[in-house]
Amino acid sequence: MLSKGRIKELTSLHLKKYRSARNMFLAEGDKLVREAIRSSAQVEEIFAMESWAGAEKAIQSGIPVTFTGERELKQLCELKSPNEAVALVHMPKHIIEEVEFKGHWNIYMDRLRDPGNLGTIMRIADWFGLERIICSPDSVEPYNQKVIQASMGAVFRIEVIAMEEDVMLAQARAAQVPIYAAAMGTLSIDTLAAGPEGIVLMGNEAQGLSNKLLEAADQRISIPGKGAAESLNVAVAAGILMHWIQRG
Repeated sequence: MLSKGRIKELTSLHLKKYRSARNMFLAEGDKLVREAIRSSAQVEEIFAMESWAGAEKAIQSGIPVTFTGERELKQLCELKSPNEAVALVHMPKHIIEEVEFKGHWNIYMDRLRDPGNLGTIMRIADWFGLERIICSPDSVEPYNQKVIQASMGAVFRIEVIAMEEDVMLAQARAAQVPIYAAAMGTLSIDTLAAGPEGIVLMGNEAQGLSNKLLEAADQRISIPGKGAAESLNVAVAAGILMHWIQRG
């Protein structure tokens, strides 16, 4: 059983400031907890009902499992759906001063606000084999529970880092990799092959890319369409551009 003090300590991680202070977050639900066990994530402890089928695997992996009742487990969870397990996970380093751009493709998200979009983009990056997503520091935090759930386990495999746009641009230029800005009505990706390396800049859901990033790009690219829709959801657009990268 969990004490009231321990429950209070754990539920404080529902707030970003406490996640940042302790460098830890909670992953809720059977699928995510199993994904955490299978991945290289540093799982501190798992809290589970005795009926949870994943307990044996967790214990075999050397992860402490604390069994608790349904009432206590509900208190730990932000989501209303019933869960059998919750994992306490160490947060990977989120602020990184230097990235290896040479020989790699990267996606830079400018002021991404919606947690569902970030989680979905992480999941798509996981599918296409990209190693990281770079976000401007004012983007949604990657260890928000809604991001974690939308990532479907990609949160444990995709590196999500925060980097100021000036730092990112300086490093990309120093590495001499091409910089592409996703912008409506520009050069279609159907007429351009993706090379072996580069960085794609993608903008805020409502406002698009900042003028500074648009002007900094070597090339502006767009996704061709024939319908009447004004624009694509940013996660959908990111998926198409990641497929373009892989195809190239």
